[in-house]
Amino acid sequence: MSDVLYETPRLIARRWQDRDRAPFAALNGDPEVMRYFPAPLTRAESDLMIDGIEARMDKDGFGFPAIERKADGAFVGLVGLAPVRFEAPFTPAV
Repeated sequence: MSDVLYETPRLIARRWQDRDRAPFAALNGDPEVMRYFPAPLTRAESDLMIDGIEARMDKDGFGFPAIERKADGAFVGLVGLAPVRFEAPFTPAV
């Protein structure tokens, strides 16, 4: 079974791989990248986030896949969908 979930002309959305952990941790540890979040993450916190993302994707069948640039295979981030987990006039929703 392929780890690829979907593709665009320039990008591949796929399941997370061990090789994504270091570049994801670098993004999460960068104060500029994390300026709108409570705080940058440690490597351990970043790894836990990947583990949680993967578990949620297994449970829900969708989530936040890793994004890879086709031209060179570089990890460039993540994008995805999540269920709304609070009560509102428009819930349930994704």
